[in-house]
Amino acid sequence: EVITKQIQECFTWIASYVKEKEVKKIAIAGHSAGAHLLSFAISELFLTMLPQDVQIDAIFLSGVFFLNELRHLKAANENNILSITDDNELKLSPQCKKFDFLKNRVGVHIFAGKFESKTFMEQSKKFADGPMREFCINFDFLEVDHFDIIEKFVTDENYKLSKLIIKCLMD
Repeated sequence: EVITKQIQECFTWIASYVKEKEVKKIAIAGHSAGAHLLSFAISELFLTMLPQDVQIDAIFLSGVFFLNELRHLKAANENNILSITDDNELKLSPQCKKFDFLKNRVGVHIFAGKFESKTFMEQSKKFADGPMREFCINFDFLEVDHFDIIEKFVTDENYKLSKLIIKCLMD
């Protein structure tokens, strides 16, 4: 819960900066745990702090949207370093959140790699089909694995996600 509050504070600063500089378009991406945090950062408070005419695109890449599997995964949560409990597991799972406040404010794009674990692929699909169903503009499985989905930003000038982000900022 501490980390999600910290990311929300960071986005409060971003909202102030966007307003001060009169920015009209922002695209924000998060990968893996970063996609999880992005779901908390794009909050109702963040949106109310921004002028109504700011266009926002949220790009979720191979996210962790339901914590039930991660909670008991030693590689990601050894000795429960993330402090996930029965009491907060659902509260901290974006899959269980309502995102009605995104309506008419945020374009959502969700991607995962075709060569990732079944869990990452399923979580992205369930997030797109579930709480993001009304807001999802793009959902796709790309020809990459969990790490190449990010690495290709710097190694492939024709990469679909790079072009998407540029399009989001140019439209």
